[in-house]
Amino acid sequence: MNKHTFIIILLLFFAQFGANAQINPKLDSLQNLLNHADQIDSIKYMLLIGEEHFLAEDYSTALNVFFSCLKHAEAIHNTQGTADAANNIGRVYYNMENFPQGLEYFKKAQQNFQINKDEQSLGGVYNNI
Repeated sequence: MNKHTFIIILLLFFAQFGANAQINPKLDSLQNLLNHADQIDSIKYMLLIGEEHFLAEDYSTALNVFFSCLKHAEAIHNTQGTADAANNIGRVYYNMENFPQGLEYFKKAQQNFQINKDEQSLGGVYNNI
């Protein structure tokens, strides 16, 4: 992915989720870190922002953040980020009691964790399944 595409994705992300970050100081801090992150670190911060929304049971926003993260991770061929985002999407769907969708994303996470030989995360996703 070229630099311009990355900047456009981040700008769209900020426009969509920036207003919510002002409500929670932790989200505000994470958003600030994301503003200055490189492509790899931006995945980490997007996952943390999504997790905050997930913990607040704001599942719609959590899904939007995790899907943005998944798209970005896939675009830069980051299999760990893809696996983490897919696993989190599965968790959100599970909490929303949409078990078929959750299972779909848990399996996507499983495939990517296997590619990375990430046994610890693979154990977690097996538990989720």
